[in-house]
Formats: sequence, structure tokens, C-alpha cells
Amino acid sequence: MPNTRILADPRVYFDASRLVAERPIEIRPDGFSVWAESDPAEFGVLLLNGTAVLSTHSPYGEYVVFRLTAPCLLGISAVIEGRARHTSFHVEGQAAFVRLPARQILELVLAETIAGAAIRRLTLLSASRSIRLINDGLARFFDDIASDEARKASAAVGSGNFPALRVTKPADSARINEFLSQTGLSFPILTRLGLAERTYPESARLTRTGEEGTEAFLVSAGRVRVSIRIPGVGEETLAVLEKGEIAGEMALLDDAPRSAYLTAHEGPTSVFVLSRAVFRQLLEQKAPGAVELVVRVTLSLLKRLDEAIARALSFYILSAGNPPKGEHPALPAEPLVSSEAGMDGSMFDDTATSLAKIDSLGSV
Repeated sequence: MPNTRILADPRVYFDASRLVAERPIEIRPDGFSVWAESDPAEFGVLLLNGTAVLSTHSPYGEYVVFRLTAPCLLGISAVIEGRARHTSFHVEGQAAFVRLPARQILELVLAETIAGAAIRRLTLLSASRSIRLINDGLARFFDDIASDEARKASAAVGSGNFPALRVTKPADSARINEFLSQTGLSFPILTRLGLAERTYPESARLTRTGEEGTEAFLVSAGRVRVSIRIPGVGEETLAVLEKGEIAGEMALLDDAPRSAYLTAHEGPTSVFVLSRAVFRQLLEQKAPGAVELVVRVTLSLLKRLDEAIARALSFYILSAGNPPKGEHPALPAEPLVSSEAGMDGSMFDDTATSLAKIDSLGSV
């Protein structure tokens, strides 16, 4: 089941309050269209209350890719890439949101400010939640093909047990610098964080679905395959990460169990290990040079979200227009704006009510 603890974390509301600032909050009725597929990406949306429904057109009609409840940040990928929208977005139920102009988003993503840190954290968290919802749907597309026995066998295979195969040692600063030079990265911070370097043989699992996530991995040599198991189909590769890319960060963002397997792909793989504590330091900008690394992680996760949306659409077409079995799970959340306000669907400029509620939850 999707994790809901993240939505009770005061940091989420603190970040949302920093982005609301003095911007006007829109209250819109059920079914209101925020943008259509192929629209230019002129703004992003911070959803404060209600549910966002993201859909895309297919030969079989409109396909709902996922539903995401507030608070969440949407439309950032298209803004950063300067491209047209890949999905349509309408609200389900009455919703409250703030529009963030594209120019401000581009400035904030790179800014070493409180608001800059807030938009990066909310973007990462929203992308992580979206990818989890899409992957959950992928696993249910062909559920009727698999018998109970096949599902049990599928779950048993693939978990693997390779603890004795991984070799861990303190990372040498010279090796880190060599890695940074080869990949074009410039993160002196990594040489000061006391990272460990770990080597896995070919086909060994770095992580398994369902386990607690305590580490993320920066690929220093070889490749890492990201995959999920689909009942009746087998293992589906979601991505193959190359040298310089990060893996396993989603579980550190939302504290949910691992939702995918990470595997050393077609040869041995070496990684620098980022612990939860180190990763949180980066997100909180408590270490010099953190912004550049977090921006890179953000762009990587947004790219994976785009790929997940495209994959979900291809599955929908392959299934001849039959959606995944069961409803898309919606993550319940405490609204940031009272449903009593703005029932006429108007806009209002006074953010005092919503900010008072947000600030009452505390900050970090």
C-alpha cells in the first residue's frame, strides 16, 4: 500500500508554505481543467487541497495515468525541459492550488535559498509518489493472466539473497575525485561525507522490493538495472542506470518500502553508498555544495517519471484499452486549505488562513 506517513511530516507543509508566500490561491470545482495535453508549460502547480488527475490520450480514449492528492507539486518536468505537456491535468473534487510561473520555477530550482530547497524537496517527493503509483498500476495490468500459483512463484523468484557477495570498504578520496572527473560532476562535498564504496557481482541484487530503504547508491562503475515483477509477465526493466546516476533514492525521500529491484546489470557494479543521514543532509542544504547534487537527483527522477508515464501508456495500449485491475490508489492527506472557503470557484489573494494552518503544524 502507498505510504501516508510522508503527508503527516511537518516538513511537507513547511515547504508548501514557503512556496505559497503571497501568491494567489485558486479554489476550483470538481472537473476543472488545469492544463491539456500538448499545452505549453508556462507554469507548475502546487496543489494544496484536493486530488490531481493526470491523464493522456490513447487510441482507446483517455487513460488516467495516476491520481495524486495534495500536497504535491506538478508540471515541473515540462517547465524545466521547455516542452509541451505530455499529460492533461484536471482536479477531482473541489481543489485549491497555486500556480508557479515557469520563470520562477527555473530560478528556484537552482537557488541556494529556503524556497529553493523547498521546491526541490517537494518536486522530489511528488515525483517519487507519482512513480510509485504508476508502478503499482503496471503490476496490475495483466493480473488476470497469472494464477495464484504463478503469483507465488513470481514473488519467490527475484527476491534473491546476496549479502555475502557484496564487498564494502571505505571510499578512497582519490577514487571519488577520479569518478567525479570522469563523469563531469563537481561535488567536492562527496569527498568529505565519509562515503563507503561497495562492489556487487553481476546479477546481484542491491535492493529487493518490500524491504526498508536505508541507502541510496551513486553508480561509480558498471550499470544498475531498475525493475519490478509483473504477475503473469515476469520482470519488467524500468531503467538501466549508468555511471554517475543515482539509484534507490525514492525510499529515502518518502520512507516507504522499496518498490523495485536494483540489480548489477551485465557485469559487476560498484557504487558509492549514501546513507539516509547523508541524503537528508543534502536535502536540507546542511552541507556545502549540496544544491548541485540535489538538482541532479531531481532531474534524474523527473526523467524517470516521464519514462514511467510513457511506459504506462504503452501497457494500456497493449492491454487493448483495459486499465489496471482495481482503482488507482489515492493517498489521503490533510488539506492545506479549508473546503469551506471559496465555494464559488473564485480566486482569492489572502493566504493568511492557509498559512496559519500550515504554520500551526510546526516547521523544521
